[in-house]
Amino acid sequence: MKLQHIFNGIRANQWWHFKVNIFVTYILLAGLGITSHPTNQQAFLWFCFLVALLPGATYVSLINDYSDYHHDRLANKMSGIDLIGKQRSLIFIVVSLAFGLLFGALLPISNKARFFYVAAYIAFSMYSLPPIRLKNRGILGIVADASGAHLFPILFLFAAIQQHYFNAITATLIGINVVCFGLRGILWHQFADKQNDLQAGVKTLVTSYNNSRLKQLAFLLLILEIAAFLTYIIYQQHYFILLSLLAYALYLFIIHRFLRIELVVAVVQYSNGWTFLMGAYYQLFLPLALLIYFSLSNPLTLLGVPLFMWLFSDITRQHVQHIKQLIDRLR
Repeated sequence: MKLQHIFNGIRANQWWHFKVNIFVTYILLAGLGITSHPTNQQAFLWFCFLVALLPGATYVSLINDYSDYHHDRLANKMSGIDLIGKQRSLIFIVVSLAFGLLFGALLPISNKARFFYVAAYIAFSMYSLPPIRLKNRGILGIVADASGAHLFPILFLFAAIQQHYFNAITATLIGINVVCFGLRGILWHQFADKQNDLQAGVKTLVTSYNNSRLKQLAFLLLILEIAAFLTYIIYQQHYFILLSLLAYALYLFIIHRFLRIELVVAVVQYSNGWTFLMGAYYQLFLPLALLIYFSLSNPLTLLGVPLFMWLFSDITRQHVQHIKQLIDRLR
């Protein structure tokens, strides 16, 4: 079997470029809460915490595709299971769970961090697997998905990195921030799959409610998400981060004004140009701002900027393309 088929089968390209970079962002943000000059030992531990999340990302992709396999066939939708086979998929599921248990047992983390780590696996199992299968249970489904994909992994990172500095205020503010972003993300995902789900008879929140109500929910989530993030910045006195938010807001204004790119909150009809609000901020703008800030006390950290842009080249390429289009438009 080709290695590319395995990567596509576990959706590695999707979660690498759209989730792992967000994990890196929140690792840097959590680290900023305890130091402006990470030691080599701290940096290595942070890297280990990131690696510890990869088996969970693999498990999530496979268990969801495996549980949806029958419905995907009814909708004539290509699944990762089709690329690697059902038997191999089961093997990968078991292996990813085994690695998850290994990391959960061996990492030098608090019981609180260990709880969040395990909770991510539980949340996604409840989302995908029958007889519970919260995916088909409306609001409970999107909450389970957002919890497994964003809330619990990122709270694990904060609890593991900050250790005894981690408190209820941090957990609440970061929790609201990431779960709202995750909820908007799963709304977008379910909307993208709406026609397939209708064809296969799969009931989700998006197939059960009209777009107007979903847009109202998405706007409310966006407001809560940004409010919690701003409150965390003020609470931690990380005021320089406001500059990255201003840069992102200016970027949005320019691409919307001059390139006619639609600013999407969650519910979207596919078009030639659109961007998911706050997505690029967490995936590119914020991590680059944090790396630049860390480089003020350790100039070598500045090497992380091109490295980050290379590792997550899909996101970088999208925004470089916007810059090129803008230059062409202004000529």
